[in-house]
Amino acid sequence: MGKQLITSFEPENGQIFVDEDRLSYLGLTLRDLAHFLESQPFLFAVFTNDDVRRAANAAKPVTPRRRQPKQGLEPRP
Repeated sequence: MGKQLITSFEPENGQIFVDEDRLSYLGLTLRDLAHFLESQPFLFAVFTNDDVRRAANAAKPVTPRRRQPKQGLEPRP
C-alpha cells in the first residue's frame, strides 16, 4: 500500500494534515494543494500555515500614541 498524502483530518474544525515530504515527492507544494482544494465547491476557505502566519503578522495591533498638547495648553483629565 502506498504512502498517504493526508495523514489525518479533524472534522471539528475541518483541518487536514498533509505529509509534506510525500507532497514534495509528488512534485507539489502546499500552495498547489490549497489551490486545488479552493476549486472544490464544498470548501469555504482554504489556507496554509504560511497564510495564517502572514495574516497574523499583518494584523499586529498598533499602539496609539498620545498627542502632545499644544504649547501652553494642558490636556483635559
